[in-house]
Amino acid sequence: MTCRHSLALPVASGDRLDVAAGPRNLDWRVAAALKFDDPAVHYVPNALTLLRFLLIPVLFVLLAQRAYYLAFAVFFVSALSDVADGVIARRWNARTRFGAIADPLADKLTMLAVTLSLAVQGLLPLWLVAAIVVRDLVIVGGALAYHYTVGRYDMAPTLLSKLNTGIEILALAMVLGSAADIFDASAARPVLFALLMATIVASGVQYVWVWGRRAISHHAGKNHSTER
Repeated sequence: MTCRHSLALPVASGDRLDVAAGPRNLDWRVAAALKFDDPAVHYVPNALTLLRFLLIPVLFVLLAQRAYYLAFAVFFVSALSDVADGVIARRWNARTRFGAIADPLADKLTMLAVTLSLAVQGLLPLWLVAAIVVRDLVIVGGALAYHYTVGRYDMAPTLLSKLNTGIEILALAMVLGSAADIFDASAARPVLFALLMATIVASGVQYVWVWGRRAISHHAGKNHSTER
């Protein structure tokens, strides 16, 4: 026996929204009815990004003191705020130019801080650290070069880049958790490091290929229009 309930929510202009047909009817008007249309919501993703920036020096200090348990907790909060940031920005269309630039920058600086700190303490292999740093330098240098030689650079991470970021966060969390004796991940470490290295190389090559072609196409089009 099945039971269908009809839920009516008040929306703008005195209309009522019937969502009995299922979750697809739960569009942006439901968010408005639940008060998520408040302009303040649009500042939440940026506030979470700023929180991640503030947590970077905290991670540095905790790792310098080898307080791995607390460092793991702070890193977990940082990663969780990153997820919440993205969900809110997409779900309630709270994307901003500041967020598009600051969000990936906060991610990179957080992971770089943890990576270098763990490397200094001998908890990460130097070949992996070198690969992470080189890839980040290539991306940052390429973005600056594109901005000053071609034009506005819109940060839009590819699926491969997101996969790399996710695996890197997982690898760092695994190392921190092991150092804090929260769990033993020694068996999974070589596999995860190899997978991380593969995504570093693949996403780096993809980045150079995609944005290099865009720069070449831009200059080729510009030269063609000049000749005409």
